[in-house]
Amino acid sequence: MTTWTSAGKGKRFVITALGLEKSQIRGKYKNTRTSDSTRYDHKVPTSWVTNGYVMEVDE
Repeated sequence: MTTWTSAGKGKRFVITALGLEKSQIRGKYKNTRTSDSTRYDHKVPTSWVTNGYVMEVDE
């Protein structure tokens, strides 16, 4: 079961250098980066945060 983490108010998630190194993470994150799909901007699997694959930044 996947647990999810939401970005705080006025924040969003961006992929880190470590996340880019992991092809599975990079593929999932990049394949959703279209104008009509921002799936991982505000909600990501908790493991992505704890493993350092994404980080929260100001919008």
